[in-house]
Amino acid sequence: MDSNCVQWPGAIRHQRPLPRWHWRRHHQQVVSEWDVIERDFTRTADVVVSPSAVLLELMAMRWKLDRAGLLHVPNPYVAPAHLLAGAA
Repeated sequence: MDSNCVQWPGAIRHQRPLPRWHWRRHHQQVVSEWDVIERDFTRTADVVVSPSAVLLELMAMRWKLDRAGLLHVPNPYVAPAHLLAGAA
């Protein structure tokens, strides 16, 4: 099998693998369409709230948002000590 092709159920049924570039182009188109929708919706908001300061910074840079309307509210969940014991 060619490494530039993927086996997809429909492609297997028809015995023709689809090239990887086909899926990348489709994915880029879908993501860019959603990006425009989300950006426009976000720009109309008075305040944008996120549990992640990094996500707020990314949105501010990528979509050129006014930082005065961005609010970082940390996640209120505090994990019990026994769950964090294995992570250390």
